[in-house]
Amino acid sequence: MSAHFPYTQIDGSFLTDKAIHPVGAGNRDFMDSGGVKPQRPTPAGPTRGRPKKWERNTLKYGDAIFKFGRPDDIIIPVMGPTGSGKSAFINTLLGKDVAEVGHGLGSCTSQLQHFVTESVPSEFEFLKGRRLIFVDTPGFNDTRPEMTDMEILRRISAWLAYSYADGIKLGGVVYLYDMSQSRVAGTTLQQFEVFREMCGPTALTAVVLMSTKWDEISLEQGIRREEESLTGLLWKPMISAGSSVKRYQNTSQSAWEVIKVILHKVQNTHNVDSLKIQRELVDQNRRIPETRAGKLLYTRPQNTAEIRKNFTNEYHESAGNLNSLRPELYQQHLCETSMLQNSHKVSFIRRVLIFGCLASCLGL
Repeated sequence: MSAHFPYTQIDGSFLTDKAIHPVGAGNRDFMDSGGVKPQRPTPAGPTRGRPKKWERNTLKYGDAIFKFGRPDDIIIPVMGPTGSGKSAFINTLLGKDVAEVGHGLGSCTSQLQHFVTESVPSEFEFLKGRRLIFVDTPGFNDTRPEMTDMEILRRISAWLAYSYADGIKLGGVVYLYDMSQSRVAGTTLQQFEVFREMCGPTALTAVVLMSTKWDEISLEQGIRREEESLTGLLWKPMISAGSSVKRYQNTSQSAWEVIKVILHKVQNTHNVDSLKIQRELVDQNRRIPETRAGKLLYTRPQNTAEIRKNFTNEYHESAGNLNSLRPELYQQHLCETSMLQNSHKVSFIRRVLIFGCLASCLGL
């Protein structure tokens, strides 16, 4: 289980390592048999001196971070909406139940977990002695009240920023989409826009857009949804920018075919070293709300209307007219936008009241 894979955490004002399990005999047996290694714990205490500005801006107590990284490690985050199958994909990839999988509507993953393996396909000789780091991330639109989209963005960004600051390069990103969804909801569009802003235009060539849960629908349904909603619409801008598309069939071979797309680019030195949000946080010392992805989340009601407009325009351009499903989808966008705008108005009023109280206390 995932307890065999301790992750490092932040403690107070400095960085320490807190392992869920020490590396004992049981864990050693698990390592030797599977080739997937837990992180080696070290005594708690300051490890990097005084926190840097970006650390103070981004990191919080209890955040999962990646320590003991090597300069030649290859990081591959697995991202996507809640329930799209990220943890299950990693388990199939590694051949062991290392990531906890949810079986309900809620999310099981609240903190990021990373899994280290040196078991790579033999065809990639250049990877000999190097490690692949697969990162299981929480999805947006979580059902738990404390897991807001902004907090989820912060947690993912904190992990990525820490590894980037340590000089560990990104191999690529796998982004999942659940094919069992009968329509592309407005929230799915918003989450995808945030993901695209996290990557930035230069990193889109390192993204693999992967569709999951083909076994829950007929092949005819899947192909139609893929052509109408994904490759012809939602994913179209990223495909044009160089992102790859893969279908996941719940097998180890299928999972590794997805990863091989990234490894081929690494081998041919066509990969990117970082995502836009990593550079924004570490190099430019921006806070999460100041990043492009953060701004998109913060001003989401306005962007929802823009996304809905672009969605409809692009569909008209690609298909010529709306089929029987699209009016329902369009109405869903209208409803969700209305709810988001009402929520935005409430939060704005609260901000005005808070400002008024502060001004009164300060005698302004």
